Amino acid sequence: MAYSLITFALALFVYSISDSFSNHYMLTFVLLSVCRYLRLIVNIVAFSQLRGHPIKKNPTFNSTDVSVVVPTVFADKDEVMACLKRIRVCNPLQMIVVTKDELVPQVYAACAEITAAVESDDEKLDMVQVIGVAKLNKRTQMVAALQQAVTGSIFTSFTNFLGICYLERRNFNTGATNLIDGAVSTLSGRTSFYRATLIQNENFYSYFMNALNHDDDKNLTRWVYDQGLQITLQFAPAARIMTTLETDFTMFIGQCMRWARGHWRGNFRVMATTTYWYDTHIWSLYAIYLGQFQTPAIAIDGFLCYFLYHGLSEYDTYTRIFALISLCCWIFFTKIVKLIPHFCEFPQDIVYIPGMVLFSYGHGFLNVFALFTRDNKVWGR
Repeated sequence: MAYSLITFALALFVYSISDSFSNHYMLTFVLLSVCRYLRLIVNIVAFSQLRGHPIKKNPTFNSTDVSVVVPTVFADKDEVMACLKRIRVCNPLQMIVVTKDELVPQVYAACAEITAAVESDDEKLDMVQVIGVAKLNKRTQMVAALQQAVTGSIFTSFTNFLGICYLERRNFNTGATNLIDGAVSTLSGRTSFYRATLIQNENFYSYFMNALNHDDDKNLTRWVYDQGLQITLQFAPAARIMTTLETDFTMFIGQCMRWARGHWRGNFRVMATTTYWYDTHIWSLYAIYLGQFQTPAIAIDGFLCYFLYHGLSEYDTYTRIFALISLCCWIFFTKIVKLIPHFCEFPQDIVYIPGMVLFSYGHGFLNVFALFTRDNKVWGR
């Protein structure tokens, strides 16, 4: 009933303003602009209000209540060891590495090598528990670790910068929607903490290992909401997690394709099998699930320019061109606004802006291709 009223209100609004415009081009321009940029403007306001979630003086949980699971293919020994050393400094209760059976001795040997080379107990990796699985698969690795768990940056390349853009935009959008109505489209598995009771039970194991529930991070996010729980994001400098990104351009494109397909599959799965996306997350119904169809951006932006130019047909050429230039400046601003915090911290990356804008338009076509090939789950194809 509520959504019927919303639809009726929108239709009434369009009808009421239609007589205020001299031609249908301008009316279409205004409606398309509102549809495209309302979420951005609201999200900018929401993101600017984000503060770190308050930490209690006497928190219920601390680092010794946390078990950290690290599923890995162990392809780069130095990178994995660097990751484990950073985790060790936080003093978790357990560190569980899950890899292929034959790689278990190599991981233990690498940890022993680090332990022998350091003096401080806080840096030693002798507490690391290594579990082997017959076949490398993130879900299999995670479940194997969960069944064992106990509870009680230098940016050197344009490709790396594109990966940063993806994460920054994702943080911006996710932070804004979470503040407004509690929604999170996808909670990254690299940066999430879950209550043990939520994921250490047979129901979760059965759900998570079900081949139909594809896309791990989206799958986990859906599970949290399906249990009637909420997700809180911690936006504070002390909570920031730095990660490595793919720097080979060919591999990066493959990763983008995987992300894009997972995005479509996951969102369609949510829309088909759950109700929380429209029952409790009203703003995100528009910002996430309806907004996802505004692609490719070059087509939407082109239509905006077309409708604006023809909508000003009663004005002289100078005014119409000035309006187009103003619109282009606005569009450019929307391309970089989500990255302003990054540019403030790393101003040397400003030189990548032209390439970033071009790539973002190209990515729109990749996104459309991913939509029509979303059932292809082979990495990078």
